[in-house]
Amino acid sequence: MKVFIGGSEAIKEEKGKQWELTDSVKMFLYDLITNADEILVGDGTGVDWLVQKYLDNLHYKKVTVYTYGGNKCCRSNVGAWEEKSIGW
Repeated sequence: MKVFIGGSEAIKEEKGKQWELTDSVKMFLYDLITNADEILVGDGTGVDWLVQKYLDNLHYKKVTVYTYGGNKCCRSNVGAWEEKSIGW
């Protein structure tokens, strides 16, 4: 199964505050990994980056990072996974 995950860029690391994925999101991602599902994720600097960081920490390889528009490369690709550009 392929699952696309994305979220708000408003959630970023701020001075003195570090955002984390909730335990329920981590469990959801872990279930996807256990099922060997393909995870598609955006290249944003908020939730997308947090998801990428979590997947990279678990050394998960079945990930594709999507960027939108005229971007020739992704803004964030923590695990150096395959990249795809969509739109425009």
